Amino acid sequence: MKKAYINTLLLLAFAGTSHAALVTGLDGIADSSTMVSVANWTAESGSIRSYTNVGGSTGMIHTNNSGAVFTAQYESIDLLLANTEYTMETRVGHWSSTDGSGATFTIDIGYVDGGTWTSLGQKSLQAPGTGEISPTANGVTDTLTFTTGDTVTGNVAVRVARTNTEGRWAGFDYVTLDAAAVPEPSSATLLGLGGLALILRRRK
Repeated sequence: MKKAYINTLLLLAFAGTSHAALVTGLDGIADSSTMVSVANWTAESGSIRSYTNVGGSTGMIHTNNSGAVFTAQYESIDLLLANTEYTMETRVGHWSSTDGSGATFTIDIGYVDGGTWTSLGQKSLQAPGTGEISPTANGVTDTLTFTTGDTVTGNVAVRVARTNTEGRWAGFDYVTLDAAAVPEPSSATLLGLGGLALILRRRK
């Protein structure tokens, strides 16, 4: 009986396992994520550059104008995966102590196939009105989650954009993206049966 009990525990462990993995290049450390360099990003509209404020925090802003709009895209070498939950996190704020109220942004999770971008999910957000963004103060951190289906294609990609001209020197601090496999229905069923087996054993 002890052997059957151990086997049941092993089945439960495997059935419930789902690990998140950071997408290549968007790992919170590489230049493409921390914005120390934006060389791996493509400006789809406007222009972009890195900027370091007086506190040492580095981010992405428009090249030429404090209130200009822009859209930047990062295409990973990783292929989009089926039945996977993608979670994108980013931080927005102002790279000047000047009041930046009114600046709005969008973030997108999508993919690129044959050079064509397709958005899977989008979210709008707004930066706070005053104070320079830094790792520990000011700014806003937000997340966007999207789960793929059975059929997917192309390379996973993300976009960040500033969408209006309000505010001063507003932009992004970092972007991260991780992927976690969604358990298949058969795994969920196995998990349920394993739990039932444990309950029945305890009643004996």
